[in-house]
Amino acid sequence: MEPLCTDPGHQRRGLAAALLAEGIRRVVALGAVELVLGTGDDAWVNAFYARTGFTEARRVLVHRRLFTRTA
Repeated sequence: MEPLCTDPGHQRRGLAAALLAEGIRRVVALGAVELVLGTGDDAWVNAFYARTGFTEARRVLVHRRLFTRTA
């Protein structure tokens, strides 16, 4: 179900919510019982998914280590 985005010129018209609803309808018809997606820390994105019926399942902590090359 991701990434899901709407062209800036067409935002705030319900298009992403309609697309998400149709995608959910289709996977449920195929037998899905759960849909999991990752959103990151973007408050607006998380609010969108909350408005469309998703609930926070867990938070993930990601670690990384960067290395520099020396000539």
